[in-house]
Amino acid sequence: MQSGLTSDAAEQVVSDNITPTPTRVVSDATTLGRVALELLSLVAVASEAAELPRWLASAFALAETASLRASANENTPRGGSWGFTWRWPDDAYQIPASIPADAPRIDPQLEIPREDADALTTARFYDEYVKTETPVIVSGCLTRERGWASASETWGDLRTLVRLAEEEEDGGGASNDADGDVEDGTSTVGKMERQLSRRERLVPVEFGGFGDARGRGVCSLRAFVERYLAPSNLSHRDVSDATCAASDTAAVDVAYVSQHALFHQIPSLQRLFSVPVYVLGRLAPEDGAVNAWIGTKNTSTALHRDPYFNVLAQCAGFKYARVYAASQTEYLYPLDVVGAGCENSFTRSAVSVEAPDDAKHPLFKRARYSECLLRPGDALFMPKGAWHHVRGLSTSVSVNFWWSR
Repeated sequence: MQSGLTSDAAEQVVSDNITPTPTRVVSDATTLGRVALELLSLVAVASEAAELPRWLASAFALAETASLRASANENTPRGGSWGFTWRWPDDAYQIPASIPADAPRIDPQLEIPREDADALTTARFYDEYVKTETPVIVSGCLTRERGWASASETWGDLRTLVRLAEEEEDGGGASNDADGDVEDGTSTVGKMERQLSRRERLVPVEFGGFGDARGRGVCSLRAFVERYLAPSNLSHRDVSDATCAASDTAAVDVAYVSQHALFHQIPSLQRLFSVPVYVLGRLAPEDGAVNAWIGTKNTSTALHRDPYFNVLAQCAGFKYARVYAASQTEYLYPLDVVGAGCENSFTRSAVSVEAPDDAKHPLFKRARYSECLLRPGDALFMPKGAWHHVRGLSTSVSVNFWWSR
């Protein structure tokens, strides 16, 4: 499925400083934010610049700015504006670099094979893993030499990530003529990339994990870091630390920017990564995508399968992943296909993978799977149509690459 928040989620309200409240009417900030993200989704699914209307870039920028202004007018957060004050200790903005103590133990018999990027050629990758539909972890795949920004200095430093997302572009660029065209002939996409460089950025947020009914909303990227990711980071360390009260870490709200076209929205962030060679040069707008996944600890995705080959690159933090081959479908209780009849339809399982109900799903225990812990610098390849479940073990930033053929 392509990213972007749909209008179907209009029943919940989430502002920059509060958790979702089902009984409230939808605010102007939320409505405008959803309009902006719907416009962004048009860019994410377009295969040609000519498919996009000339006014799209300006409309997105106006809706995003109006949403942020409305949010500032509607809410007065504790301790001041989320957008201008970093209120936590410095280390709250650093994603943990050590595996959490409560990380699951991986059975060596079930562990997904691991290869070193320096030793795995694309030819061998294709022969041994793509053709045989076998998942594999490629270690050392996200290095500076391979075009990736540093995990500790960029991806794992949340204030740096926000600063890069909010940077203004240097130079004036081309100006618009009366008809909305760019004078130098640049496409609508190029025009959008220039106009989207501004202070504070909206992101869609999902609350809770599998089976949680708290809904979805929108907020600024700064607010998301301040309200959710920083407390998640603090929960990773010893609560006896003198600078961290137990109340700061007692309850961490689960929140997730999932499957979001962040790099369409903020093109300057594209310089932080390079498409892995294991995507085999097959990434294309009409049948693929590049998505950002940024969340607190305990984010989780329901067991599901996509109609794509998938490389999940772990930029910062740690995740647990479990993969089931398509041959195990009879044991996985698939629900109705989402988007049936469409090329990008996907299927979800009714089973809660890590806490299954044996009475409801007795066949699930027969399903065979492989599993792994993803560390910064790892890239997990999952075959097209493979079932998978992923859970955040810490605050986490990931980028995934989809392609269908």
